[in-house]
Amino acid sequence: MKFNNFFSRKYSLLIIMIFITIYSYFFLNQTINNLPNITNIKQMQVQFPVIICQNTIPIINFNVNYSNYISINHIPKKIIQAFIAIEDNRFYSHHGFDIEAIFRALMNLIISGHITQGGSTITQQLARNFFLNPKKSFIRKIKEILLAIKIEQYLSKKNILELYLNKTYLGQNTYGIVEASRIYFNKKLNQLTLSEIAILAGLPKNPSVYNPITSIEKTKKRRNLVLDRMLYKNIITQKEYNKAKNTPIINHNLNQYKLNFKKIIITLHNNNILNIKIINIKNFTKIK
Repeated sequence: MKFNNFFSRKYSLLIIMIFITIYSYFFLNQTINNLPNITNIKQMQVQFPVIICQNTIPIINFNVNYSNYISINHIPKKIIQAFIAIEDNRFYSHHGFDIEAIFRALMNLIISGHITQGGSTITQQLARNFFLNPKKSFIRKIKEILLAIKIEQYLSKKNILELYLNKTYLGQNTYGIVEASRIYFNKKLNQLTLSEIAILAGLPKNPSVYNPITSIEKTKKRRNLVLDRMLYKNIITQKEYNKAKNTPIINHNLNQYKLNFKKIIITLHNNNILNIKIINIKNFTKIK
């Protein structure tokens, strides 16, 4: 009797495992087949809406794009090192996703009961920002990993970094490190101090919170964490670390600088332009 019960439980477990395996195969196969095409990833642009109104009623909508793109060869080495140190420590050794980071995030979820770490690599972030919606879900995470693997097969590490540093959202309506450097510090990349580099590198986690315009205190904590990682990885010396950590963070007045247009609204009255309202873009060209 005991033998029969044991055999029955073992048989049931085997059936369940077979069912899970078959379901997982079909689920992954369908997910892979429905993934977006990544071959145009290099040409993808940040876009903003243009609305033309006739007597306050929208009659034409189209998008414009803008770019302040910089080659990876012209980005200071410490900026690249800072982003990798805080966002993806094993960037050069993984193939799209970091199993250690995912496991660590999972353990933190189990212990704390909520998501405290994302576990996403730079490539996964690129996949999410370009192709997926921001809503967190298990399905999105699977797609994110699969897309990251495809991107790693299609692009070199150098290309991935270049796209990431140019097109990642960094708060205050800015995309990419060139615009972020201008908005937050009114500087070119080669003029940034180590403290400012660390601030930029700390932005992707939550750009609306960890920026010097929104919160000095939260920005300081995030900056110091970036500096800690850079020191641990021997990217900077103890002397450089101490100086940067003791550097005060200045809350810049946004009104000092021109922001990127976010939306253009052209109002017509009797076929004549009555008003043009431009909300935030610096350079733009109409998409044909």
